[in-house]
Amino acid sequence: MLKPEIKKSANIRNILLQDVQNRLLKIFIDKGFVIFPLTPEEQKSTEIKNAFPLGRLKRVNGKKLEIVEIQFDKHGKTKFIINFGVVPEEGVILPWTRIEQNDADVSALSEAFRLYSRSIYPSWFEFGILSEETEENVKKLVSKAIELYPEIETWFSTRVVGKHMRKFGFNL
Repeated sequence: MLKPEIKKSANIRNILLQDVQNRLLKIFIDKGFVIFPLTPEEQKSTEIKNAFPLGRLKRVNGKKLEIVEIQFDKHGKTKFIINFGVVPEEGVILPWTRIEQNDADVSALSEAFRLYSRSIYPSWFEFGILSEETEENVKKLVSKAIELYPEIETWFSTRVVGKHMRKFGFNL
């Protein structure tokens, strides 16, 4: 039988997943993004399924493909981060392979960023040290991500890096 604190943590993570799906995902969809579930190959990996339970969001912009991934902690902690980037028409060419535009994920991109909850000390959207894991505090985490969403749209349209963003991914 699971310890009460483990059951509570799993329940809070489920509340987080549901709130992200109901409120944050809706904003992306309203802006033209489409949800793409994980591939059958990705579904075989527990780590990938835990990290990306909502799949990926994609939006065509001219010949480029804009991708967003809402990444959750792969170990089940109640936290998430938003990864995003642009895949050029020709796809991604890595030293060991070429990835078609529609098959690329954000971590393979040279033009990839993360949206963090803080500007000075980058951190995931997560409970603070003194914050209790409650449904109310989950809603605050998701609301913070919604509040910062315009930085993502600004970057997609102007390539201006917002103060809550940091570059990441594969850089040659």
